[in-house]
Amino acid sequence: MRWESPIDGLASDQWRYFLFLAITVVMFVLIANIVRSRTGRSLVAIRDNEIAAEASGIHVSRVKILTFGTSAAIAGIGGRCWRSTTDGSTRPASACWCRSTCWWPWWWGGAATIIGPAVGTVVAGLFNNVIAPELPGRFENAAPVILGVLLIAQMLLAPNGIVGQLRELQAKFAARRAERTPQVHNDDVRTDDVRHGEDTGTGGSGATSDSVGST
Repeated sequence: MRWESPIDGLASDQWRYFLFLAITVVMFVLIANIVRSRTGRSLVAIRDNEIAAEASGIHVSRVKILTFGTSAAIAGIGGRCWRSTTDGSTRPASACWCRSTCWWPWWWGGAATIIGPAVGTVVAGLFNNVIAPELPGRFENAAPVILGVLLIAQMLLAPNGIVGQLRELQAKFAARRAERTPQVHNDDVRTDDVRHGEDTGTGGSGATSDSVGST
């Protein structure tokens, strides 16, 4: 893969940024289509109840192998993109705490959602590149501790992540709005129909008998 910019006036790091952004969009679209497909529905059924899913005719082993293979391929693409930012070698110094906690953006954004990892990545970028460098001198090395406290608070207050919590709030507001909406009962509808028939002279037994008698 060519990492040097083929466009004049565009630096190589800028070219890699737009290339990685395009790859990321393609991966998100691919995952969204998988989730909405038959395989995605099978995954949901297996997640909810594996025994019931197998009893309903879903080939559990095949779906799991397909899922693991797809996730491994996506992880491999991500690793290849990350390798382009280094010289291709791994040193002991690169195994810092941020490498072992690279999972927290998707957890913070919402592990059970598609857009959640993207939201978590934006939050991680803001924390690492905006908030952490602006900490006072005596708290300069306390960024990992602050991050740990925030993660614990997030697990206790919003275990489904930012996106999951927003969806829960949206569902609660929708339920409250539905409760406030006046419901029309069937008895009221029938009463209105009878009254409408009496006013027009086409409803009721009296009008029917009069028409029969005149005939």
